[in-house]
Amino acid sequence: MPRGDFFQIKKSVLPALIPLGLNATVAYLILARGSGRFNDSTRWSTNAIETKTGIGRTRARNAIAQLVQAGLLDRIKGGTRPKYSILHGQATTGLEPTFDNGFEWIWLPNSIVDGVGFEIPPLEKLRRNQCIDTLELFLGLYDLQNLAEAGGIHWSAICRKYERTRIWEHRQYVVWGFNEGTLSAKRIGPISTFIDKKGDWPEFWDAWDRFETLGLIECSTLLVESSSNEASIVYPLDGDRWPEIDEEARSLAADILEQSDNAWLHQKYEVVVAASKDYPAVELVDCYRLRYRAKTSLSASWVASAETYAAIAADFRQYRQSKFRSC
Repeated sequence: MPRGDFFQIKKSVLPALIPLGLNATVAYLILARGSGRFNDSTRWSTNAIETKTGIGRTRARNAIAQLVQAGLLDRIKGGTRPKYSILHGQATTGLEPTFDNGFEWIWLPNSIVDGVGFEIPPLEKLRRNQCIDTLELFLGLYDLQNLAEAGGIHWSAICRKYERTRIWEHRQYVVWGFNEGTLSAKRIGPISTFIDKKGDWPEFWDAWDRFETLGLIECSTLLVESSSNEASIVYPLDGDRWPEIDEEARSLAADILEQSDNAWLHQKYEVVVAASKDYPAVELVDCYRLRYRAKTSLSASWVASAETYAAIAADFRQYRQSKFRSC
């Protein structure tokens, strides 16, 4: 995978890293951020930890010493400009096969350590929260996320699902009405790990609310083939990021209902859109993704999906013009 504005940690390091505590975990992430192309060594040290966080020099030194003692760092050069080898260990994912992305590494954007502009970096925000389990969950969500295939964290893991009604149909299209439902999550991977440590679901939702409050996650509404973890995206309903398909899907539904003398049905639903009959089990979900994203080939594929959605929008527009316009 090409290198670009991100760093990596191995999934297998977390069971050894997290028990060392918050300062050591934060220190490891910062030193990994300062590593080279292959994430095997770093010249970042105490000064970087002081600069990037509120951890003082003495505690930063102690955190690095913990990492060395635990075998997660190896000091290969001492003095005022030290150099460390970053040790990762064996890789195990711990996810169900359907959720496992198959990678040994978790790709993390540099911006979680550096921040953007003058903002407080996400890692420092989470350190100030003083909950190591919340930081571990945050890292685990990056492993769970798949922008290319799910536009974020897959909706069968966590999402807000809408109540669905089949309203009308016109030739190859069906008009669907949706009303917002409840937010739910499945006990898998990092979500399961967090709940097992904290003891119950309320602590998970408190952590999730904290991520939203801190601006670490964002939401996008998606029309998907079904709620299954094997389903794919049909198209997004995100007026900010994908305005063309959002507008055309709603406009086609409105035109079909208007021609059927049932335009009033719009009033019963929060979202009314059209989709091909090829997708009989469509669902509308609010999908969540981490706001700070590494510039990997997977995120590039997600951005490139705009061409696919533009083609669907063009089909909708052409159908409306040919079937519902007299001029």
